[in-house]
Amino acid sequence: MRRSKRSARPPRPRRLGALALLGGLVCLALAAAVLVGIPVTLAEERAYAAARPCPTAAPLPDEDCLREIPYTVVDAEASGGRSSGYRASLTNEDGRVRVHFFGGQPLAYRLRKGDRVTARVWRGEITAVSRQAVTQATGADPDGDSRWGIAFGLALAAGGLFGLWAGWWLLRHPEEYQGGRTRPLAVAGWILAGALALVPLGVLGSIFLDAPLWYRIVVPIALLVVAGRWLLPTSRHSP
Repeated sequence: MRRSKRSARPPRPRRLGALALLGGLVCLALAAAVLVGIPVTLAEERAYAAARPCPTAAPLPDEDCLREIPYTVVDAEASGGRSSGYRASLTNEDGRVRVHFFGGQPLAYRLRKGDRVTARVWRGEITAVSRQAVTQATGADPDGDSRWGIAFGLALAAGGLFGLWAGWWLLRHPEEYQGGRTRPLAVAGWILAGALALVPLGVLGSIFLDAPLWYRIVVPIALLVVAGRWLLPTSRHSP
């Protein structure tokens, strides 16, 4: 009697292994591309933190100083849902500009048409808006951009290392995969990828961000302990 339905066969482990290796390499390449730009972002953050008020009233070409310019609010509105960002249009005698805020607090949600505000301008971009001693940074504020880049690069690197681990394991242990014995792949693979990614990138990120010395010592040691817990073989003695 012919079977009406074919039994579903599990994916071939060697094919999955090749795909995992390819995906891991792609993630690592993207992580490298992201992390290469971190020094430039950090240089902008430090330049902004070190910027001083402009010495002249007239704008200078490519000025690297802070300029305070008065504006009048034309309109302000939320750019999406209740927890999304805000947009505001500002105008003065030089024209009209539009700024974006990542949230409504502490100033954006209070802005109304006709309000007089002061914009902080750096390198031609409005980085903050102030009114009645309340200041809120805009989306053009470079402070903290490197943290997002490091976090994104870290996630990509962890995924890439896991892909390489998974590909190697699938190619070396196809019988275990077909037998459903995939615990080393599911558990140790994620821990290994996370630990190996966090050790160098955590140290690199902490140095870039001028973290305290204790942080640069404690965090790598803690991550190495976690990595060693999964990488070093443990002997189990039967009672």
